[in-house]
Amino acid sequence: MLNARIKLRHLQAFLEVARQRSFARAAERLAITQPGMSKTIKELEEILGTALFERTSRGVALTQAGLTLLRHAGPAIRALEEGVSALGEAHAAVRWLRVGALSTVESRLLPEAIRRWQQAEADEAGVNVVTGPSAFLLSRLRRGELDLVVGRMTEAREIRDLAFEHLYYERLVLVVRSGHPLAGVEPLEPPGWGTSPGCCHRPGPHCASRSTASACVTRCACRGVSWRPCRCR
Repeated sequence: MLNARIKLRHLQAFLEVARQRSFARAAERLAITQPGMSKTIKELEEILGTALFERTSRGVALTQAGLTLLRHAGPAIRALEEGVSALGEAHAAVRWLRVGALSTVESRLLPEAIRRWQQAEADEAGVNVVTGPSAFLLSRLRRGELDLVVGRMTEAREIRDLAFEHLYYERLVLVVRSGHPLAGVEPLEPPGWGTSPGCCHRPGPHCASRSTASACVTRCACRGVSWRPCRCR
């Protein structure tokens, strides 16, 4: 079993010194200081309990222990580098769909849509999902950082010059306290609300958009129901 104290930096330093036959040139190649290189090799020798290099008139040379380590460490590091490179190539070959999702769809509509899409693509494509407020997602869409955004219809000025498609309707729900005269009344139409006071959220990062809130207030007013906006808490 490999000693847990031996790190990748130890082996990289050892292999570079063995290639360069010089601590100074190896340090330059790895962009570290010569004292740092010497310290790293000394740490490795202390862990292994043997000297790996000896100084000569031409620089440094591998000891017998160093030659033994080189025969095994060299192929091992090359295999690791090739494995990482292969993973990078495989990742680059995968087509990625970058999706922006509002909180209203990220847990319900989107998972099933992604599952069906990946089945149709024979699992050859990946999906990267980014969540956040509508304005944030649309700004990333305009910059080309997202391929599409799924969520609630927003204000016209925010989707100007963007292509969009209607996917679903969201139901508006009236919430009343327990024991309220309107609780359990079906069907519940605005004329039946009478003079009951009501309120709707102001637009915010986790609330309805300004256009949705305004439309709700306007439609209620047209049917004789007066509501006032309130702040989200």
